[in-house]
Amino acid sequence: MFNMNKFIPFMLIFFFISGIFTTALLTVSASELVEDTWTTINAMNQPRINFETVTVDDKIYAIGGFAYPEYLTTNERYDPKTDQWITLAPMPTPRENFIIVVCQGKIYCMGGTTANDGTVINSSPILTPIPPKDPAAVANTGVYVPQPMPFCQTDVVEVYDPVTNMWTRKAHLPINVAGMHTQVVNGQIFIITPQGELYVYNPVNDKWSKKVPLPVKEEPLQTHAVNEQFFIITQSAMYMYDPAKDTWTNKPNMPTLMTYAFSVMVDNKIVVCDLFNISEIIFSNMYRAQLRINIYDPVADVWQVGKTTSEHIFVLGFTLGVTSGVYAPENVYVLGREASKDDVFDVKPFTLVYNPIADVWSTAKVSETAPYSRGCKMVVVADIFYIIGSSIFDVKYTPVGYNTQGYPNPQPSATVPSTSAITSPDPPESEHVWSFLTQSVVIATVLTISGVTALFLYLRGRKRKF
Repeated sequence: MFNMNKFIPFMLIFFFISGIFTTALLTVSASELVEDTWTTINAMNQPRINFETVTVDDKIYAIGGFAYPEYLTTNERYDPKTDQWITLAPMPTPRENFIIVVCQGKIYCMGGTTANDGTVINSSPILTPIPPKDPAAVANTGVYVPQPMPFCQTDVVEVYDPVTNMWTRKAHLPINVAGMHTQVVNGQIFIITPQGELYVYNPVNDKWSKKVPLPVKEEPLQTHAVNEQFFIITQSAMYMYDPAKDTWTNKPNMPTLMTYAFSVMVDNKIVVCDLFNISEIIFSNMYRAQLRINIYDPVADVWQVGKTTSEHIFVLGFTLGVTSGVYAPENVYVLGREASKDDVFDVKPFTLVYNPIADVWSTAKVSETAPYSRGCKMVVVADIFYIIGSSIFDVKYTPVGYNTQGYPNPQPSATVPSTSAITSPDPPESEHVWSFLTQSVVIATVLTISGVTALFLYLRGRKRKF
């Protein structure tokens, strides 16, 4: 015979445990949504340095790189929504420090540094190799130490199709080179070498053409595409290149000479950040200085001098990113390391935020475990920063003012850099998580009401018994 008095306590315990579980799950999931927070994510399957990254359809691709003692062909894709890396078809040519760019939905990998095994790479002879260290130098230790292969610069161009997961060899670069800059304009890929030579690749006919070189013999430092043209900033000048006319135009120089500069695009304006007012050089990579902002408006053809930060002891090797204003306020983020003013050997990370509209600096939360090393890459997807490349774990940062509810129909922002462009209207990870949390709140509410009802019936039954 069914005993209601025994059944009600059982249900009470069930609802109590379920409520605790749901509340705990809600708390853990909600932590992913809190603005100005760092979260650990899964690391790449293959630890490496000097790899290259791009985004396609809000997924991050990490290709190539170097892991002592060899160059890699590794090709991995990270999905922010699932926090998972999957290994894809490897790049045919192992290399590092190459150009990577997305054009018409495909990933182009061009040039770079690769191993020299004495063969001919594509149709161009390899350059004179740089030999590795003599293995005999470690022979007396009795321990075999693998030596890296001699290396050279390559002219190989390979394109990856994310849809078919296949690689295709394309027409090789006119020269063997590494350390180039690139921009995509009107469906064509432009590259400029460290010597200022300019080439354009047409994906339709698979041909390269040489264009008018940069007028000054200075290495390009920053390049940005704006309105079907692109701008190149050198140490002492700035030029605009018009692909339609194959001409260069000298533009106004930055108000002051740049020192260790880096830049991003914000609202079709070039925002340059560099070291300013250096008062002391502590070590070769450590300066007591300020960070300065200069903004160039291509339409008005003028520079605007922005605010500077307070003085810090900066360690060179900054990372710069920008939020688009779609999911988080449009700000420039500078991530790096600084030394304590009392102890220069006490180096810690920093996160500085520049608001280009208000022209003010502020500070944001730092991650004591964030891999701020040169070997890491920072990629921005749906206004969330992903720092990848650590040999242990990677991290992501949810910016200040992040809209955790997302947008019903988010649109790509024109201000997002090409290496972190939003190419799909799919909602961000946070929107999916928020939907899950909404469901969890409803479930928790139902369980709580059910639990209270069960408790009421149980106490009422005990009262009648007595």
